[in-house]
Amino acid sequence: MASIQAAALYGASEAREAAIVSFQQCADVAVLLVNLRGTQSSGASGLTLTEATHGFLMEPCLNFGLEQQAIGRINRIGQNRQVHIVRLVSVETVEESVGRAVDRMKTLVRGGEEDLGLIESEIADLFGIRDPTPCVSL
Repeated sequence: MASIQAAALYGASEAREAAIVSFQQCADVAVLLVNLRGTQSSGASGLTLTEATHGFLMEPCLNFGLEQQAIGRINRIGQNRQVHIVRLVSVETVEESVGRAVDRMKTLVRGGEEDLGLIESEIADLFGIRDPTPCVSL
């Protein structure tokens, strides 16, 4: 069975730099693991990963701007290959509920629907609250 070599972006700055160099320059290292929530502290901010062609979003993130930044690390100026982004979501879990809520927030941010009632009910579903009472009347 073949193994897949990976580098992980965490730890001291020397270790992070070594992980980036390994991913960018070693043909054997096919995977770079980066925690979205730790990108500011991990030194991944502003990182260019045009060596990558696939991004896998493994955990839902309410901050969709952070996800877009992660995707942008791969699909940026200098990338001359097709990029594939895959979001993995477990069905009938909190992940799925978070994903729906994020999709609604994206619609609102982009100037879509102005009714926040659906977001309230999605948040209520997310936390198992039955018959949600609106907190704010808009």
